[in-house]
Amino acid sequence: MLGLLSLSFSCLLIIWSLKQSNFIEDLLTTIKAVLTTVSLMLYFLSCAYNRHNISVCYVKCLDILSYKKNTCLKMSSVFIISGMHMFCLVVFFVNSVTTHEPAINLVLQAQDFVCFMFEMQFYVLLLLVKSSLEIITHRISNFFHIIKENQISTKLLLPDYFANCLEDTRLLHMEIFDIMVKVNKIFGLDALTIIIQSRILFAINLYSCITNYAIKELIESIITFQRVALLCYCSELIKRNENTIKSMINEMDINLLPGENYKQQRLLFNHQVEKLKFDLDAYEMFSINLETLLSIIITTASYLLLFSQLNLDFQ
Repeated sequence: MLGLLSLSFSCLLIIWSLKQSNFIEDLLTTIKAVLTTVSLMLYFLSCAYNRHNISVCYVKCLDILSYKKNTCLKMSSVFIISGMHMFCLVVFFVNSVTTHEPAINLVLQAQDFVCFMFEMQFYVLLLLVKSSLEIITHRISNFFHIIKENQISTKLLLPDYFANCLEDTRLLHMEIFDIMVKVNKIFGLDALTIIIQSRILFAINLYSCITNYAIKELIESIITFQRVALLCYCSELIKRNENTIKSMINEMDINLLPGENYKQQRLLFNHQVEKLKFDLDAYEMFSINLETLLSIIITTASYLLLFSQLNLDFQ
């Protein structure tokens, strides 16, 4: 209800901005308010309807990583970036209060801060999936080591029950894929919102920075770009681990000697890694990767040309 009320208020701001003499600047501020309000409303709805699934995903990932003590250290880069982002938002909010800026700026800063807090759980969950995939590579590497230690000339001196280790790893890989599917279902619309919002706000802040020579808008554009870059970075880390697992399974097909139990588990695992794709998608519309980041840079240049043309036409 709060999100709908805020959205109605933003629609009134659009009508108000159309009547102002400084049309472009007022309209861009109103667009920023609408995008932030819509994002916040979607985050509230997503967390409200999927709170159980989010909790299940966290619990499963933490169970998989229960013995891995350096998981938090591997997420330190994300925590540092997130800390910088939240610090800038707090500074902007305090600056808006002390300089007695319009109330709309305070609302925008507060909404943006809450939105990023919701996004943080998304980023952390993606990195937990990435770390879980690293467990798979670690297990396969240990399996290789066992094979080398028990291989004498052309004979493989391993009991049949060692094939169960490979089967357990395959089932764990499938469980992590199920978590990834749930993450896409829960946060797919949120990911799409982040991409669309970042495309538009990055262009708006850059336009304001160029036209007004303002440092604040430049910092806001960097923060906006940093948000979508963090999302693409997490997605690329997951794909990198997926490709590592594929290459290790292919190497296993070459190095392992024939054996009925091992051959069956090997073929099943090989078929599974070829079929299951750990793609982070935006509501099943497109995959999120580094190409998405490049497309945002290209479209931002197009938006800047459009804004400058509109401003010239208005003048």
